Amino acid sequence: MISRLDQFSKLENIIFRLMDEQLSPDLIYHNKEHTQWVIETVEWLGESENISLYDRFLLRIAALFHDIGFIEAYDGHEEESCRIATLMLSDLDFLKEEISVICELIVATKVPHNPKNILQEIICDADLDYLGTEDFYIIGDRLRKELILHGKLSEDLDSWTQYQIRFLDSHRFFTMTSRRLREPVKQEFLRQLKSNTTLGDV
Repeated sequence: MISRLDQFSKLENIIFRLMDEQLSPDLIYHNKEHTQWVIETVEWLGESENISLYDRFLLRIAALFHDIGFIEAYDGHEEESCRIATLMLSDLDFLKEEISVICELIVATKVPHNPKNILQEIICDADLDYLGTEDFYIIGDRLRKELILHGKLSEDLDSWTQYQIRFLDSHRFFTMTSRRLREPVKQEFLRQLKSNTTLGDV
């Protein structure tokens, strides 16, 4: 019987090859690098939050699949990710109950986040972990360029600043680990953004 580690490695090779071959080059933010970040972060948060090895395995599978739906659609990609995950995991003899949990984790990453349990809280925090890291501006710029390319944002820099302020004001981290380590950094970035813009239009 194939081990959990071998299952994940096999799936990772398949998904990353799909991303290399089928993801649009316009996906400057939602790409393989982002998926790798989320996989690593759910593992880190899962360990920090004392989640079982089995649940951390399910988290890593969900993180691996959570954005693969972008090969089919930009809007509503979470549902596409769940569909692809269901097909592939069924072929690898995952239990229906496991696939259900994984799909619920994938769909939980839809913004605005509204997680229903600790596993969903972990993947939501992992998905937007960069908001509380030193890579905030670098990764944020990738998202800005992607949103412009997909007609979701104007090229005006002030509009982007106001977009970020509104988003950070409404965003919250859920896990104890992210609230302790990421929230203070995120708040500092929010302070910087607000100090560099006129807030009357925010």
